[in-house]
Amino acid sequence: FDSYSKLTRPCHQLKLQMTAQRVILRIDYMKMRCIMLTAADFDQLGFWEDATPEENITVYGMDFGTDYIMLTDDLGKTPLDAKKFIVVAAYDDADCFLWGVELKNFAALKELCAQYAPGSAELFQALKEYKLPKKK
Repeated sequence: FDSYSKLTRPCHQLKLQMTAQRVILRIDYMKMRCIMLTAADFDQLGFWEDATPEENITVYGMDFGTDYIMLTDDLGKTPLDAKKFIVVAAYDDADCFLWGVELKNFAALKELCAQYAPGSAELFQALKEYKLPKKK
């Protein structure tokens, strides 16, 4: 038997097809794989970390004078995936909600934090005025 005739047998064709599917699945998995965020990522931007026992999540926040912001993902949980939305919610010193905004991803947050000092009125305003990029 030559190598070509071995590959034309049904069992070898099935193996080749399964291998090709595995490669495609692996490529799809790599595309979808999330980039995990850690507390260190937020700490570098000036955010503090706090655990909330009642919701069993970790939140990241930043103080702006008497106001503060807290970050969650779009489901209200700990933001873990750098490619997903980050929700910024602002509160006053009485813990009353002021405003909320959705950031495209962690890169958008990082970009804003690079432009303004942590806890500055300018960063607070830039976050408040952030608009999601329009889809092309």
